[in-house]
Amino acid sequence: MKGVGRSEGNVSTKQEVSQENARLFCKDVHTWRKKCDKAQTPKRTSPIGSSLMAVKRDLRLKGKSNFSKVYGEGSVLRSDVVVVYYLRMTQKRVAVVVSKRFGNAVKRNRIRRLLLEAWSQNRATLPDGYYIILPRSAILNMPEKTWRQQAKEFFSEWRSGENSSHTAAVL
Repeated sequence: MKGVGRSEGNVSTKQEVSQENARLFCKDVHTWRKKCDKAQTPKRTSPIGSSLMAVKRDLRLKGKSNFSKVYGEGSVLRSDVVVVYYLRMTQKRVAVVVSKRFGNAVKRNRIRRLLLEAWSQNRATLPDGYYIILPRSAILNMPEKTWRQQAKEFFSEWRSGENSSHTAAVL
């Protein structure tokens, strides 16, 4: 009889403890919290500034036929850090293709994010069309800060329509 009394006593204490320490899974921040209050939830910020971490689905260039069309009919712009294939179309779509020679998945995804950041900062003023952005192997030998700045300058120069050898062919 003592065993039954103890288990009943333990159940009530366990229930009280579990009610006190009840934790809910808060879907907004993907963590366990005592209360999921949106007012207290900290806003997530991008580690690379206020730019988009990923391109929205409607801005992604998808499909083999679209890639083939851009590679076949589009024009090519080259800089020291990127090669951009561009085909004038009615909507803007972008893809960044980073091969395995740039390192493991973590390094490739970081390069992809940073190149998308450079593109998206100038997206509003770039001409409509399909863009395929390829990093050049030269970025492996330069500091990240340097090639990021050069990529941003490349897209801003293209945007402003300045007379330069790599933007004159497209504009």
